[in-house]
Amino acid sequence: MSADRLPGEPDPALTPGALNPAVTQATIGSTIDAAGLEAIAIDAGTLEALKQMELFPQGRGPLEPPTVDDVLDTLAGRLQRKLAGPGEHPVWRTLSERLEELRRLRIESARDSVEFLKRLLDLARQIVGAERAEAEGRLDRFQVLDQDRGALTQILQEYAPPGTPVIVERVVEEVDAIVKPIRGTRWQESQPGDREVRRQLRLVLKNSGLPPQGELYDRAYAYVHEHY
Repeated sequence: MSADRLPGEPDPALTPGALNPAVTQATIGSTIDAAGLEAIAIDAGTLEALKQMELFPQGRGPLEPPTVDDVLDTLAGRLQRKLAGPGEHPVWRTLSERLEELRRLRIESARDSVEFLKRLLDLARQIVGAERAEAEGRLDRFQVLDQDRGALTQILQEYAPPGTPVIVERVVEEVDAIVKPIRGTRWQESQPGDREVRRQLRLVLKNSGLPPQGELYDRAYAYVHEHY
């Protein structure tokens, strides 16, 4: 393990993403159910990261890695124990909501599989980090990170015109509020749905003093379309 990583933290060089070999472009319609989670295989990099975090189910042999459902259930069990304790801390509630969002994602391609496993490991890291923070008495200072909002913040900061008087955090919250409720509904494939997201995104930018068209809009829309 690298000296600059804490115990239980995964190696960022490990890249998840192996898909069940039975799922191909030709068979994907018949091999993936409504959620598609059974089509995702835990690859070697993901398994090693889970081992480092001590999150994979116990009692399995080396040739039988946990399934995605196993990992989701393990994370859910940890969070349920935290929520069952005296006083429901908002950190555990937020992480539980992230877990439910992850369960609702639709998996229909290899790219979806890679994105799902990345999000799964990100959530696992944050749960382990929150548990460590609680043990050290600093849970109130623990911040649950949102990779989508972080990416949108970076886009706005990079492409907003110089000198634009805009509160980036507020704009990101408004954009997130537009698309988060419809994540996983395949709105991108619906002309009315796509049109409405475009319209609302332009409106948020315009009301915030940002250009509702051009490179900033194009980058923000492309990210929302890809990740929500």
